[in-house]
Amino acid sequence: MTPGHRTVVLAVCSLLVAVTPAVVWADDGMATFTRSDGKTIVIDSATGTLTSPDGSRSKLTACGTRDQTCLTDGKTFSFAFPRACNDTTEAAAIALPFRPKVVTALHDDVWLVFDAAPNYLFHYSRPRGLVGIFKGSTASYDFRVLLKKQNFRISDIENREFRITGQLSIASCKA
Repeated sequence: MTPGHRTVVLAVCSLLVAVTPAVVWADDGMATFTRSDGKTIVIDSATGTLTSPDGSRSKLTACGTRDQTCLTDGKTFSFAFPRACNDTTEAAAIALPFRPKVVTALHDDVWLVFDAAPNYLFHYSRPRGLVGIFKGSTASYDFRVLLKKQNFRISDIENREFRITGQLSIASCKA
């Protein structure tokens, strides 16, 4: 292979890496999050859909990069998190398409709300990924109010959490 051919091959490979939508945000399949009352939220990575507890469906877009996981339906559901487990710096958070606000944290678990999706509160556990989702009881419910609540404890609302069932990973981080 001549030096010129090598350059072309490298350029093509670089281009393929840049445009290939192989940024995996979930294992293939359906991730089901179930609440204690039996209601579910389903994220289907094969079809890119989100099914809400009321049965409504929305199309999810993978908006991440090789450095971050990002999912959005462009309206009410948005989530983003660094792919590297130890990349929890302010610079990493600023680089996310949706900046998280930490409601509370305990050991390797963090509960996040995003301005782009205030009706959802996300429970992220390192390194497993997204392990729980809270959805507001009304369309206008805003989990950001918890940021101002003094003496807030996650146990006050844990009965409202949709917890992941099965072994599917959503937005797991890598060491």
